[in-house]
Amino acid sequence: MKHCVSRCFHNIPQSCHGILRCVSSAAPIPPASELEALLARLAALESRARARDERIELLEEENRWLKAQLFGRSSEKSAAEEINPEQAWLFNEAEALARAAESAPQSITIPPA
Repeated sequence: MKHCVSRCFHNIPQSCHGILRCVSSAAPIPPASELEALLARLAALESRARARDERIELLEEENRWLKAQLFGRSSEKSAAEEINPEQAWLFNEAEALARAAESAPQSITIPPA
């Protein structure tokens, strides 16, 4: 029976030989057209599975990137050692204004007009 299968279906892909081995020797061999239809369906399903796996991989990568953007370190948050000393005044504007107010004269005399 095995010789008949290999002789009758010589154009069967190598990946499907395991399927044919699982078929009992007592089971009837399906017609060639039915077997070809099943093999075509199997190939289509494998193709869809590969496309789905690629799509899942792409979405997982996008998900990782979005999480990094949302929860990762922000470009606006800088460690103290990364701040340029020349720009330190940008981050303590209120303190700079308070020091300027302290050094300003407390009262201004306006001459009568």
